[in-house]
Amino acid sequence: MGLRPARCYQWDSPAYSRVAKNPQDSYITGIPGSKIIHYDMGNRSGKFDTEISIINNTNIIIRHNALEAVRISVNKILERVQSGMRGSFGKPVGRAARVRKNQKVLSVYFNNNDEKKIKIIKKAFKTAQSKLPGSLSIVISERKTTK
Repeated sequence: MGLRPARCYQWDSPAYSRVAKNPQDSYITGIPGSKIIHYDMGNRSGKFDTEISIINNTNIIIRHNALEAVRISVNKILERVQSGMRGSFGKPVGRAARVRKNQKVLSVYFNNNDEKKIKIIKKAFKTAQSKLPGSLSIVISERKTTK
């Protein structure tokens, strides 16, 4: 089966994709498997001083195949910046994500704030923005360290 049409993933869409005379027959009987492999990658317990994130500017819905395409493309570019992109964990729970305004879609944490790293990460995020719907922006912020 090909990709489901966009109307199946609208913000206020019901839990069915077709209408039948019997309401029980209207619901989707089989849900396709999620293509998202990893949600969190790298060193989750490390202490980092800088964060670069892609922030959503409007309410949108992002499909699972778009999120996985973004993860793969960003990871390919960032492998030149750092090593240790292993130790992933997580479990897929949905097929599309409802992303609210000003919510982070993707974040990268790193140390040693230098222009070369920031330039490479921004290049990776520009690639990611072309694969995601809606209006997105890149935000750089310093992380607070707790002692």
